[in-house]
Amino acid sequence: MNRDLRTAFCAVVLSLAGICAASAAPKLTQVTGGTLHQALLGVAFDGKVGVAVGAGGEIQATQDGGATWTRAASPSPLTLLGVDVRESLGVAVGQMGLILVRDGGSGWAQMASGTQERLLSVSINARGDAIAVGSFGTVLASSDRGRSWTSIAPDWMSFMAAQGEGFQPHLYAVQLDDQGTATVVGELGTILRYSADSRQWTLLHKGDPVNHKDDASLFALDIRADGIGYAVGQDGTILRSSDGGLSWRSTRLAAKSILLGVSSAANGHVLITAMHAMYFSRDDGKTWRRFTDAAVASSWYVGVARPEGGTPLVVGNAGKILRFE
Repeated sequence: MNRDLRTAFCAVVLSLAGICAASAAPKLTQVTGGTLHQALLGVAFDGKVGVAVGAGGEIQATQDGGATWTRAASPSPLTLLGVDVRESLGVAVGQMGLILVRDGGSGWAQMASGTQERLLSVSINARGDAIAVGSFGTVLASSDRGRSWTSIAPDWMSFMAAQGEGFQPHLYAVQLDDQGTATVVGELGTILRYSADSRQWTLLHKGDPVNHKDDASLFALDIRADGIGYAVGQDGTILRSSDGGLSWRSTRLAAKSILLGVSSAANGHVLITAMHAMYFSRDDGKTWRRFTDAAVASSWYVGVARPEGGTPLVVGNAGKILRFE
């Protein structure tokens, strides 16, 4: 069989059975682990510099793409739920409006957020601007490398009432680009966009809770530089965008898993973390396969991120950091 025929045959076998000798099955390798109650809930990379955060103020950092990790001192015992890094700047957010900032070679310091709401996600751009989102429609912005924060949330009752809904949605994930445009996902299939230039909010997607259509809460978001984006959440829901997040197409996995994290690469490799499961695609979301591993089926993993030139790392319960390759 010539090479072209073998490649075509392999693709058919892979799609039908998930087995192909020419393509090695993915595997998980544990990099580090902790105690049973030492959950890690978020991870982020910029280049090979990464930070993972979690329960009880846990902070771990790496300088070598996730090969080795060291614990850092936290000024607060509150649980950290989200983190982002950009060059020498790191911002972590968590319970009761907690915001921690590490700038340059200094340690982590707590900053005033002006809120007691739980903060679930944060994103930093190349200018050092940052946006954090959380419960009951909380949206905070910083333009001074995380030192001070102000609310930029819309008047939710008016904003959502104009869309036929009158509530403050929980906001679970945010991604801020270098032009200052933020994309936010949250409760009931809500996807929003904020422009720093106009200071205006736009509703890009929302579910229909009355007819139970596309109304699953969205917990994670990843939009690549080439415009391909994914948002994932309840009931195995996956939304995909090909225009930088302006429009979204919905699909569902056969299994109604709770999808918690997503990371994709320009080569079309996508990894989704979930409760007691992981799903991956090698063709940019055209087909999905469930990763079968005893350690995954009996556990859960939330955060997922890719170091530069590397394969994804996932974090989850018992302080585990695993590499998917």
